[in-house]
Amino acid sequence: MRETLFWVAVVCCAAGQLLILRSVVRVRAHVAAPGQARPRVAAELAWTLLPALVLALTLAATWRAVRADSAMRDMPAAAHAIR
Repeated sequence: MRETLFWVAVVCCAAGQLLILRSVVRVRAHVAAPGQARPRVAAELAWTLLPALVLALTLAATWRAVRADSAMRDMPAAAHAIR
């Protein structure tokens, strides 16, 4: 159940990040009115990719914790006493 919930969270986070990236690209393609400031692409991409990187690291750490906990639950009781 925990692994299923984890993968559902991964899919939701990936979809959200893809939609954020899509919005950054679409804003760039939009023609600005005269006198309107154009967004800086490098800054927009940095503020989009930085949270994606942090989220990926968080998901990787969570996955390791879920797998370690599953491994501990699968061990026989005698092995728990040794650890």
